[in-house]
Amino acid sequence: DFERLKSLAPEVVHDLPANGTRLIQHAEGYVATLVSGQVIMKNGIDTGARPGSVVRLSQKKG
Repeated sequence: DFERLKSLAPEVVHDLPANGTRLIQHAEGYVATLVSGQVIMKNGIDTGARPGSVVRLSQKKG
């Protein structure tokens, strides 16, 4: 239901080492978010599941 989807205002959080800052932006209207086939967010609530891994850029050239 695209009419229920909306982005909330971005906010600055200080949760990185050495009190580093980052910008986050939440959304509403999603029933669930899946990563590697597991639900990580359901109805806006974090399930605590942490499947998958960080994807990093390749350092290969050429």
